[in-house]
Parts: sequence; C-alpha cells; structure tokens
Amino acid sequence: MQISARNKFVGKVSYVKQGQVDAEVGVKIAEGFEIVAQITQASVGHLGLAEGVEVSAFVKYSNLMLMSAEDDMLLSARNQLLGTVVAVQSARISAEIVLSLLEQFTLKAFVSQEAVEEMGLKVGDKVYAVFKAGSVILGKKRA
Repeated sequence: MQISARNKFVGKVSYVKQGQVDAEVGVKIAEGFEIVAQITQASVGHLGLAEGVEVSAFVKYSNLMLMSAEDDMLLSARNQLLGTVVAVQSARISAEIVLSLLEQFTLKAFVSQEAVEEMGLKVGDKVYAVFKAGSVILGKKRA
C-alpha cells in the first residue's frame, strides 16, 4: 500500500465504544501499545469494525506533538506514547524526529526547529508522542 501518512501501525481492534454520533475504537498494536481512534458510527459500520478485526491505524506526522518524559503535565489527548529519540533531521524551519517505541516500532513527528531547540531534543532523549484520537485514521483491507 502506498500512502502519504508517515506513521502506519497494524493491529487488532480491542474495543469499540459506541456514542450517539461517533465511536471510540481501541487498536492493540502490541503488548503495552494501543492506539485510540475516534471515528464516526458510519465508519464503524462501513469498515465492519468489531473486537478482533485487523486494521491499520494511520497518523500524519504533522498531527503529533512531542512532550518531554520529565514533564508532569496532564493532557486530554488519548494517545500519549513514550518513545526514545533515535534521529533528529533538522532544517532551517522544521525538523523530522524519529522515535523508537518498545524497541520495535518507529514513529515520525514533524515539529518546528524552534521546538527542537527549546526542548533541546537529541538522540537518546525520552519523549511522549501526543496526538488526539480524532487524528487517527483507520483502514481495513477489502474483503
């Protein structure tokens, strides 16, 4: 599959919590690694989502925010994934940060060069990749 989203994770639906208009869907990627998506009820039906169904979870790297692991801030964002910085590719205005998650997955974030400098981001740092459930797009292979 060719898609422009930098972050793609394959997992199984762990739960679907129905709302009046939307639904919250948990996707278990690995032990200790779950992504939460907020999608419409129509999308739940269209994709045939239920516990155990294999899906892909896509997160555009521009939708990620990075937060120092030492920060004691509580956030409303459902997805807060702890990772280790393994690469920092800086440019004049922006930078691509690559995180290692559970030593087997990578996650890419696109942040301003100013943020890199303010946070002092460097290889080896522990940071949280933070993104809202509404920033996750779920997909499923056609039957």
